[in-house]
Amino acid sequence: MALRALVESQVKFAFKAIGDLAINVTLTKRNVSGFNFGTGAVVAGAQTTKVVKAVQLKRKKGANIKDKLDVQPNSSNTCEILCMSPDVSDVSQYDIATFNNIDWKIVHPAVDDGYTSTISLAREG
Repeated sequence: MALRALVESQVKFAFKAIGDLAINVTLTKRNVSGFNFGTGAVVAGAQTTKVVKAVQLKRKKGANIKDKLDVQPNSSNTCEILCMSPDVSDVSQYDIATFNNIDWKIVHPAVDDGYTSTISLAREG
């Protein structure tokens, strides 16, 4: 067995072994069908979703992420989730991650080592 295949199988095994620590995360891509120059609003199209298994790594309340999300300092929550890279393929195409009935904005770029992806998330409040 090649080393890469061994590592991939061990990552799969680890995600199976964590059992109920893994959460279902719905990644949402909001497609844009146009732009209304009169109102300055984006015309929303259909949404594309994908459900992946992930582990929440850390969560912070009151994080200062003003530069990344254009929200007020100390009014946001941040967290990171870890999922298997083959499940996500390209995180940059998604806008929102939802788990525990809470929508989180995906803060790009995600860290992907080819086996796992670490995705940073943020939300106000």
